[in-house]
Amino acid sequence: MYNSVKEDYQADHVFNGFILCHHIITGIKNAGTLCEYPGVWIDGQRKVAAIGIHAKHFATMHGIAINCNCDLEWFKHIVPCGIHDKEVTSISKECGRVVTLQDVLSPFISSFEETFNCQVIS
Repeated sequence: MYNSVKEDYQADHVFNGFILCHHIITGIKNAGTLCEYPGVWIDGQRKVAAIGIHAKHFATMHGIAINCNCDLEWFKHIVPCGIHDKEVTSISKECGRVVTLQDVLSPFISSFEETFNCQVIS
């Protein structure tokens, strides 16, 4: 269990590094994390990035989603992450311009490499 908590903590730092990069690159000002919900939030109300960590039978599964320029209409048909009183947004919507995965990939990988002290090989 300790490793899962540690990995979740480290993943949160990846998001924080990612947020700092995007303050500069995209102009999103009020992005941050919330203690009660993982991910990246705008003004504490709109989720723009999510992380999922699941452990079962001594195996872990991890997933990261960054809403760059997605169709947000689909989120109206579900309760994202089981959270009823929050919204889902995208970096493009928050910035008022198209922001692609290619735009966010480099700063995200840099934050990941720095946090986990590793090199991502593509």
